[in-house]
Amino acid sequence: MSDFLCVKGLAKVASLGLLAVFLVQACAVNPVTGRQDFVMMSEAQEIELGQAYHREILKQYARYDDEALQSYVNAVGQRLAKESHRGDLKFHFTVLDSPDVNAFALPGGYVYITRGIMAYLNSEAELAGVLGHEIGHVTARHSVRQQSTSAVTGLLGAIIAASAGIDPEAVNVLGTAIVRGYGREHELEADRLGAEYLGRLGYDPEHMIGVVRVLKNQELYEKARAEAEGREYTGYHGLFSTHPDNDKRLQEVIQAAKQHAGAVTQDENERGYKSQLEGMVFGSGEKEGVVRGQRFYHKPLNASITAPAGWSVLNQPQQLLFVSPEKDALIHVSLKNRGKNKTPQAFLRSMLGRAVEGQGETLSKAGMPGYSTTIVVEQTPFGRRPVRYVVWFKNEQTWLFASVAKELGGLDLYEPDIMGSVKSLRALTATEKTTVRPLRIQLLTADASTRYEALAQKFPAHDVTVQRLRLLNSDYPDQEPEPGQQLKIIQ
Repeated sequence: MSDFLCVKGLAKVASLGLLAVFLVQACAVNPVTGRQDFVMMSEAQEIELGQAYHREILKQYARYDDEALQSYVNAVGQRLAKESHRGDLKFHFTVLDSPDVNAFALPGGYVYITRGIMAYLNSEAELAGVLGHEIGHVTARHSVRQQSTSAVTGLLGAIIAASAGIDPEAVNVLGTAIVRGYGREHELEADRLGAEYLGRLGYDPEHMIGVVRVLKNQELYEKARAEAEGREYTGYHGLFSTHPDNDKRLQEVIQAAKQHAGAVTQDENERGYKSQLEGMVFGSGEKEGVVRGQRFYHKPLNASITAPAGWSVLNQPQQLLFVSPEKDALIHVSLKNRGKNKTPQAFLRSMLGRAVEGQGETLSKAGMPGYSTTIVVEQTPFGRRPVRYVVWFKNEQTWLFASVAKELGGLDLYEPDIMGSVKSLRALTATEKTTVRPLRIQLLTADASTRYEALAQKFPAHDVTVQRLRLLNSDYPDQEPEPGQQLKIIQ
């Protein structure tokens, strides 16, 4: 694609004058391949763009508050970066305070990894595999090439369509296909580069297979859970979500990377890596709220809500969901911007775009004014259904509960469960403020009698099943610990 734009494409659009000159100026040498690439920004502009994006990322995701862990990840990343095709570029590595299993890179050397993905890795070599993949995106200037292609597609499409009498929409569809194709190519190239940097630094590139296996198993487990709970699964975007561990392309990448092995070899450093994880938050942190049994606690908001007995509790970054045992009803809890609305009725009227006064019920609890109404909504998880809305004004906070059932009479059937949960909203007690804490990773050494079933019973924690423990320790789906194995448990 790049060569086409930078060489063949020029001959075909030379008659367009200024556009041809523009394209010539937009061609640059790729630091990885040495070939001409189509880009619309210099390295200085790329770095400036990365700085701007970095500021926005830190507004959306907090930096994880553990300087020792940040320094450790940065040290591994910097050693890899020096072995890359852009060793003179200043790289920045940041651990994000997010339970999501993810890692990504921005233009100009900004690489991010979440504590969520780190929990499932089991050695420094595996950490290096993830970071190396993201460094590969930066060294090959993938984001810059993607943006340049996207920006010019509309311009080329309009000119070519006008000169050739082609439907502009058809040209835009072609441009979209090119951009999506670039994404697939970029991921495969980042696979190759990450494995190469792993080998150059002295790690065995075969460790990349271990990373793939761990994260593929985690993906399969989470997909199954999401399907059972009637929600969409979103996972890591990179190599590890697209390649099973026996994929022929991945095997070829690993074998090719071994040609770049350095004179010095690096131990996988399993124990050193795990020691860095000890005490790290697992799952939802304080800012997302924590779940203990059926109760949700949020210390920064000074709020607690109880889910109906037997219902699943799904604590996600932007919402809280309670799902009935039969998956035929749910309660969606969220915080809303009150705006200029002075009463709960006025808020619902503004949000729903219709009058609600006289059609619902005025509520009050511990000084909190509230209002409830039921209206038919066209699009719910179950299709066109009645939705029960309840809004509470808790000091300056506006809490919205939206409940829906699969069966048309389901809201009446689940009324006691729904309203019991809705009316459970309250402030934290003094004891809860000091004792409710996020779950954290701890370490223990297995002996000959250690079994995951027993560990799950001895250290019970929300959403930490026997299979979750196996995933955390690379023993999924049916292996048991080996004597002397250092295990991650959740407390």
